[in-house]
Amino acid sequence: RDDRIKIAAAKALANSKNPDAGLALKNYIIKLEFADAPYLVQEAFLRTFARLNQVWSLRFLTKFVKKGAAMLARPKEEELAVAAAKALAEVPTQRTIDCLEDAAKSRKKKVRDAAKEALEKLKGGKA
Repeated sequence: RDDRIKIAAAKALANSKNPDAGLALKNYIIKLEFADAPYLVQEAFLRTFARLNQVWSLRFLTKFVKKGAAMLARPKEEELAVAAAKALAEVPTQRTIDCLEDAAKSRKKKVRDAAKEALEKLKGGKA
């Protein structure tokens, strides 16, 4: 299936030594159709983006988390926030922890649970 190919491509890109790989990935993520991609594709691309860009991915990923955790967030924004929260687990910084701790207090259950899972992973848990 097309989605499996996209997920495999994202995972392969995570090992890329090409300095432009992160930018190419960001250019795909900011396209409108990315918001309509299946959740597993979103998660794979955002995790790869985080791995490739590390601290430079934080501003980008935290925007997704904050937007999806907002009270008036649409379901697609919430889904994207869940994927972004899980991707943040790839960037072990205090700023990441702060963002995830805020998201863990969200009224949006899916975002809250994803943030808690990512925090557990960052702190050495099983998640």
